[in-house]
Amino acid sequence: MGAHADYDTGGVLPSLSDVPARQNLLEAATSSHPLLAATAFFALVVLCLAGAWGKALRDQSAYAHRIHHVMLFLVVVKFLSLFCEALKYSHYAATGHASAWDFFYYVFLTIKGVTLFAVLVLLGSGWSILKAFLSDQDKRLMMVVVPCQIIINICIAVVEETSEGTSNWS
Repeated sequence: MGAHADYDTGGVLPSLSDVPARQNLLEAATSSHPLLAATAFFALVVLCLAGAWGKALRDQSAYAHRIHHVMLFLVVVKFLSLFCEALKYSHYAATGHASAWDFFYYVFLTIKGVTLFAVLVLLGSGWSILKAFLSDQDKRLMMVVVPCQIIINICIAVVEETSEGTSNWS
């Protein structure tokens, strides 16, 4: 994906070919901040919370509105984004290179952002409890802001993947 800079470091800086096969390439980051373990832990916590939310929806189905199911979807997407982020860190630690997990992480991150905004707008407009439809003003707002949210998430992915600090790692 990224272009590799071909410049001579005078033998001062090691290249990736100098790294032993079993070395953790995220070792500097994980020694003080256990990224992989923390991300995997919180992914499991969010999965447990999604299971509890789903059980509550099933047990209390008479009181559950459609917005509660949308919120469950939001929590499941949050789990998927954390899970893909943990796999991304695992792959970085093992190989030092980007992988397909980056793509899935950004896809789920975008879906999560759009869903979160939609839930906030729907709750703010009283969609679930007060009315079962959206007004024309609410529809126009969603039609403008949701594509903007998607464009913002694409820009975030591009900036993170092409920044100077990560350009030699992918």
